[in-house]
Amino acid sequence: MTLFDLMGLLSTLALALPIIFLVVTRLAWYKCFPALLVYFALMVSHNLTSLHFIPVSTSFINNQGLLNNLLDAPLMLGFLTYFSQTAAYRKSLLIIIGVYIAFEVVVVAMLGFNRMSNTVIMAPGLLITLLLSSVFFTHYVKLTLVNQKALGKLLMVLSLLLAYGVYCFIYVVFFLMDTRFVQDTKIIFYLVTVISSIVLCVGIMIERNRVRHLSELHKTREELKAIYGEDDTKTTIPFETVVFKFEKGKTY
Repeated sequence: MTLFDLMGLLSTLALALPIIFLVVTRLAWYKCFPALLVYFALMVSHNLTSLHFIPVSTSFINNQGLLNNLLDAPLMLGFLTYFSQTAAYRKSLLIIIGVYIAFEVVVVAMLGFNRMSNTVIMAPGLLITLLLSSVFFTHYVKLTLVNQKALGKLLMVLSLLLAYGVYCFIYVVFFLMDTRFVQDTKIIFYLVTVISSIVLCVGIMIERNRVRHLSELHKTREELKAIYGEDDTKTTIPFETVVFKFEKGKTY
């Protein structure tokens, strides 16, 4: 087995880990996590075919790769809405996703479903994802210093920042420079995939504990309302505010 084959195998196994962790922790269908689940499912599928673990035609592999590249940014941007600090911020991200998808449709309609359209489409997608990951990383570093309960989100964003920082480099080499380095860039891709997937899984586990605690707070609140007959008009602090303060380290 060559180094390329070994790294490809390790990468495939690493890509499967987030899927397993999402299912085991029951976060697979929680808020924006379905986008992350689909993202990794597509990556695992493409690894299995491109590394010939599943025998398919070359044209199928190429088309699958093109499709994955088109779905990459929308799915990841969809997941990044999970880290939005406010509803307005989340709405802005959803607008960006909608505009980006429209941009993809226009480019594919003009250039066709091929490498050229992928080259044009991927550049802004990678840059937007990298920029947002950097912004969220900075925010959650500051938040984690105040409240360790934000550590899960910090690790998840860190994994994305690491991955997309390297993906931008790979994009330049693979799409804009000499294609003689294709195998070398793929080895780098496999390596960073292994590292980022492991960091992401740790973040998922920590985030699951935070989500479970929030769920317990919500359940306790509902039980208190049932016991004391509290109605909505007497609620002085909405649950959403409690959650926000919980993340800020003001409510435990």
